[in-house]
Amino acid sequence: MEGTPKGSSLEKVMETIHAVKGVLNVHDLHVWSITSGKNALSCHVVLNNQISFLESQVILREIESKLQHQEIEHATIQLENEEHPHDESAICSTTKREGHH
Repeated sequence: MEGTPKGSSLEKVMETIHAVKGVLNVHDLHVWSITSGKNALSCHVVLNNQISFLESQVILREIESKLQHQEIEHATIQLENEEHPHDESAICSTTKREGHH
């Protein structure tokens, strides 16, 4: 069964992503364990409007590398700019949208 990994800190994951240069915000963050020892993450990352596509790919690779150091092997990250409409809440809530945890 899927569930949040033991010892996982969503705050630490958020801090890790926020620490990457060019990242302005993180929202809709989900971290779960697919199976023993295999952790996954999905989130939306807001980047500065001045970042080029090529620069965004460097940022993406840096985030993925830092997450691997937190034992998150599989990450699905949606990159957005400041103008993309999004909710400011960091972690999805079941009260906001059915099916998100």
